[in-house]
Amino acid sequence: MPPSSPSVPRNKPTTVADRVASRLVAQLESCPELVKVFQMGYLKYLPPLLSRSPSLRDTVSLFCTAWAGYRRRQPAGDFMSMEAYGKALRSLRRCLDGDNTCSMETLAAITLLERSEALFDRERKPFQISHTEGILGLIQRHGPPNREDKLHSGLIFDNMAGLITYWLANGGHNFLVDSPWREAIEDTAAEFLEPGIRQSAMPAVSFTSTLYARWPRYLRGAQTIYTDPIPSKELQLFTVAFIDELSEAEVEARFIFGDVMSKAFEVGEIRELPDAAAISGRSYHLTAVFFGQSLLELLWLRLALLRMLYELMVLRNPAQAQVYGAEYRALCLETWKFIPFVYGLDPLIATWSLTPFTLAFEGAEGFEREYLLKMVIEADSYRQSFPRNHGLLASTLVHHAMILTGYRGRTGGLTHGDEGA
Repeated sequence: MPPSSPSVPRNKPTTVADRVASRLVAQLESCPELVKVFQMGYLKYLPPLLSRSPSLRDTVSLFCTAWAGYRRRQPAGDFMSMEAYGKALRSLRRCLDGDNTCSMETLAAITLLERSEALFDRERKPFQISHTEGILGLIQRHGPPNREDKLHSGLIFDNMAGLITYWLANGGHNFLVDSPWREAIEDTAAEFLEPGIRQSAMPAVSFTSTLYARWPRYLRGAQTIYTDPIPSKELQLFTVAFIDELSEAEVEARFIFGDVMSKAFEVGEIRELPDAAAISGRSYHLTAVFFGQSLLELLWLRLALLRMLYELMVLRNPAQAQVYGAEYRALCLETWKFIPFVYGLDPLIATWSLTPFTLAFEGAEGFEREYLLKMVIEADSYRQSFPRNHGLLASTLVHHAMILTGYRGRTGGLTHGDEGA
């Protein structure tokens, strides 16, 4: 097990590994946002490991090259055609074919390669995953991290989003919510929260993880109901129980979100200010990036729950569907107050914070739709993962929302009356 304390090489570099390590240290010192904003705290533990692993050395070199180019605002080229990318990929393949497949250095190398592609490959689409199946196998072989092992815990934390996407697409048990995995991940998450809000915000982080673990089952349940045109007695009973479960989850998420927001206002982590350019005339302003992203994650899950409940109730109780439609619309208005926060994010990660606005798009009407389409295009200006044509973009946003809620278009979608307009 490699050491979990950061080490900074200060002697004159004499080997390739030394030079790459020195380059990474220099970038971490000049760009502290790599740790705080990008939540890549594990990077500071990598320099002393590079001499042990050519694969990790070459992957770190690739990351440093791509990051330096981005910082210099070089035009984004074809990431996968970079010489450093080909070298890193070949080194990783040799490593996986060798005797060090299960080393911590190998897990770090494949994790950083996945993150580098996610950040710098402009051809990569939202929800796309490349190396996650291999990462999942390595994580399972290593077993749960010791809570004191910051490198191991940090690597698990960095892979969480990719693993959740993998489980959503392929099914399987999200063991990251089981003890002791959960505790190690929450310890890592807490390090990225400002001390003044840390204790108050952790319930939101924890419940978000719980909902992510349930989400594949929620999607399967919704799809089962939507695809049976003549429900059997058993399916009717299942539908009632399923709606009750979603409703309880939505109520709990609403309570936790409201409590965190209230405490954040108290300590000054969030301010609500008049904003003539905002859809509702007001917007939220906050500077703590991880806290803001945590709120957006819980927001999209709340939006998705309300969207699912609306669709299910259209099939069973149209009057109750209107209630959920009005709640969904109100939450859309709340979500849009976070638009200035997304505009303030680094362009590399702004695209990955657009999911709540994908879920809130169908709650928009009239000028709001055009406003949101322009907002998505602007926030996605660097990566350009979404279509630039407004018609295609609108279809893409609706399609992404359908993927995240299991909805297949059977009920016809929200109407303006159901939105509470």
